[in-house]
Amino acid sequence: MLTLSQLYQCKSPEFAPFIFRKHDFPPPSDDIAAKYYDKIRHLHHSCSPAELGAAFSEANAEVQNFQWRLSSEELRRLRTMVSGSVYQALSTQDCLTAYVVTVLNHVQEKPIGIVTNVCSYRRVKAPFIAENVAGNALSNVSTTNFVTPVVLVINWMPPWQAIADSLPIDLAGIASAIHTSIIHAKGAQHLTNWLSTASHRMLHQANLGKVFFFSSHDDVLVGNSNTCIDWCSAHFGFPDSTRFHTCGFSKFHLRSFRSNPVKEDGNTWRSRAGSIDISIGIPVTLKTRVEEIFSRGFQLEQLQGHHDLTTLPESPRTNVCDAVARALRNWIGRFTYKKGSFGRWCQVDTR
Repeated sequence: MLTLSQLYQCKSPEFAPFIFRKHDFPPPSDDIAAKYYDKIRHLHHSCSPAELGAAFSEANAEVQNFQWRLSSEELRRLRTMVSGSVYQALSTQDCLTAYVVTVLNHVQEKPIGIVTNVCSYRRVKAPFIAENVAGNALSNVSTTNFVTPVVLVINWMPPWQAIADSLPIDLAGIASAIHTSIIHAKGAQHLTNWLSTASHRMLHQANLGKVFFFSSHDDVLVGNSNTCIDWCSAHFGFPDSTRFHTCGFSKFHLRSFRSNPVKEDGNTWRSRAGSIDISIGIPVTLKTRVEEIFSRGFQLEQLQGHHDLTTLPESPRTNVCDAVARALRNWIGRFTYKKGSFGRWCQVDTR
């Protein structure tokens, strides 16, 4: 669209000419297919084209669309509050998605345990990726694939496994888990395996005459952010007076966009000024409470006391330290100390 807009204005296109050659991934090995099957959860459910409409309608029968606009100042404050308590550079979208998860956890009994993001790999350096290839270069990244942001190895301690096996419950921890999963999922080898498994699954279902139904789950939020793309830049010569619209929503599918300009009285247009619009399908029974929380602004203390949410963002590094301390206490507790024959204290394993 941007290229068409620039050509319409007799300008040189900003992007290089598109190509339509795409890499052909071989079928995955049995080992890779088994390992990556849980990483393509969105491709688990398929049906015939005739059944798709009814399946979608049934899944969203009690769901309404919730939309909200967040100003650039609100987004700045949110990012400052959340990223100020962790030791990594969280994006605004990381923090915004984590906040939406925290709000949902506050209003429903079953907390969100997984966040899946639709991520672009167009700029990843890999031999099978061409930056100007036509079409979407997307993969789905789940926090369950990279649950522990810190891997701890101590050579004198017994081996112990992941510190957490689900999404953290504090806002900063959720944002960090989202950020970590996205960064790790951009490895060339991971992408090769993921794309091979997903491509094979899609081709197999297409050969059966089936289409995919992206079903929703009570404990999963799907994020699909378009904030890095300025759709309104394809304005065909009318900057700040062109709006972009999209349609469709489903339960717990969070979409983010740069806001459209607003047409005010007197036929004047007000600039977007860095604001972001979000859209998400919310169960009817929860929508009013979600609206009330968003209308109060980012008041984290209002979210305390449900699912053990904390008032202030809790650093993942603090969680790691606590886990290390517990492991040390448990390990040291296995030993008693006795005075040896040479007057020195020695340790005795009491297991």
